[in-house]
Amino acid sequence: VRSVFEDPTRNGSFRLYSPPADVFATLSARNPEALDFVERAQAQVRRQPERYQFRAPGRQVQLPYRVTAFKGEEGRTDLYVNYGIPVAGTGQGDGVLEYVGATVNTGAFLIGPQRDLLVERRRTVYGLRGAQIVPFEQTRLWTSTEPMSAAPGEGYEVSLEFETASGQTSAVQRREIDVLDFSGGGLRLSDILLAYFVEEADAPQPGRVFRDGISIPPAPRGGFRAGDPIYLYAEPYGLGLDG
Repeated sequence: VRSVFEDPTRNGSFRLYSPPADVFATLSARNPEALDFVERAQAQVRRQPERYQFRAPGRQVQLPYRVTAFKGEEGRTDLYVNYGIPVAGTGQGDGVLEYVGATVNTGAFLIGPQRDLLVERRRTVYGLRGAQIVPFEQTRLWTSTEPMSAAPGEGYEVSLEFETASGQTSAVQRREIDVLDFSGGGLRLSDILLAYFVEEADAPQPGRVFRDGISIPPAPRGGFRAGDPIYLYAEPYGLGLDG
């Protein structure tokens, strides 16, 4: 991939080069489109969107998120992308919000070692449920999770995106991960899932990890309020009576 930039005003602000109209007129027989690096860059992004980062206009925020792995079916590994979106507070009671009337777009993607887009999770959330909002001293987080599944291996990448419907606030973050292999004999231990609490449930609930009748609101941020309990959830595999 070849890109050409120019700084026409000599002020240190570079941009992709696109030839002016008179160049197109004089080079019509020499394929002047090959010199339009704005058009070439856009075409390249369309061919391989997973390799590019787009910085959207508006305020950029940080999204705390963690990826935890458990044993899946047929030799695969279950992945949970647990993330939190900062929300404004109202100062009511102990800081727990009943409801935030905001519309947000979220996206979670799993990219394979060969740069293939393996899993795509896109959602538009109309209003943030108070049951998924966790208060802290300086911020509040609306927490949620996206389940995925992948074959064990190295060189994966998780990409997480967030944008308000107005486009005024956004975030794009990526993290390289290795997908653990829990197959085979012997004792194995899953990842440890950091959680705000753990309880039994009959069915999945919005924004939570659900494993074998256990409902878990994940803690994507590695911090807790003073005095709050800290829950850790893990699964052992291959645990038997022999030995």
